[in-house]
Amino acid sequence: MDKHVNDACEDCGHKGENWICLKPGCHQVHCSRYVKSHMVTHGETTSHPIVFSFADFSFWCYSCDAYLEHPLLDHMEHFYLQKFAEDDGIVE
Repeated sequence: MDKHVNDACEDCGHKGENWICLKPGCHQVHCSRYVKSHMVTHGETTSHPIVFSFADFSFWCYSCDAYLEHPLLDHMEHFYLQKFAEDDGIVE
């Protein structure tokens, strides 16, 4: 995955409260419902329900309308290193 926690929303360019779609092959980055809701729109129009927050490292399911916790959801380590490591390089 060639994405970074500082990637901008693909619709409006907002940086910060962004989410990444976890649908294999998609991985689009969009802003949260508290910005301009572009990830909400993405989830509704594509039926890609599972997303990951770059802000607080939570997983959300639009189908369930709830946060998710599961051992297979391990993207946190990948993005945690990007957000808190000393160098800003992309972790692959």
